[in-house]
Amino acid sequence: MDKFSGRRSEALSPLTRHHHHALVIALNLRRAGSNETYSFNRVQQDLKEFWEEGGQDHFQQEEEILLPLFSRFASLEQDDIIRMLLQHVQIRAAVGLLLNNPEANVDIMHHLGELLADHVHLEENRVFPMIEQTIPEEELHQLTFHQGITETDRSFSHAREDRARQAQRDNSRLDSDTIEGSSTEA
Repeated sequence: MDKFSGRRSEALSPLTRHHHHALVIALNLRRAGSNETYSFNRVQQDLKEFWEEGGQDHFQQEEEILLPLFSRFASLEQDDIIRMLLQHVQIRAAVGLLLNNPEANVDIMHHLGELLADHVHLEENRVFPMIEQTIPEEELHQLTFHQGITETDRSFSHAREDRARQAQRDNSRLDSDTIEGSSTEA
């Protein structure tokens, strides 16, 4: 990759694609409790699916594959790396609380949504560019990530339901317009 092109290295693209899904989850966590589509239970279920189908693997692979490689070329004792790892711990704790504690509530979801979005932006805007500038391209391209984080083409349940609900509303409007049009003609 041309270091100055502004494009993400192909080697890191599985992590970046996964970040897109993390941002969807973060947005939904921040919307939790706002309406039926973003009910606590639905958002909690989506969080559980996201976490079990790649979220925890994502952190593990950054910590066990990406950062050890980075440490061969630069010190890990950098503010952005330390902040990234601290956020990993905070996110894991909040996810654990939301998925395992009956006292969990939408305030915790909102907090996790902010934290997750902030974390993705930190990695995409600061950590990954630093890694791309530090690790030689030939070393970076030897990275391989587990299947879990590369399978990111799924939709989450509330998004599917949201689209179905909107289609139903659109059809209802068309039906009522048709009924009103035929009753005024009679």
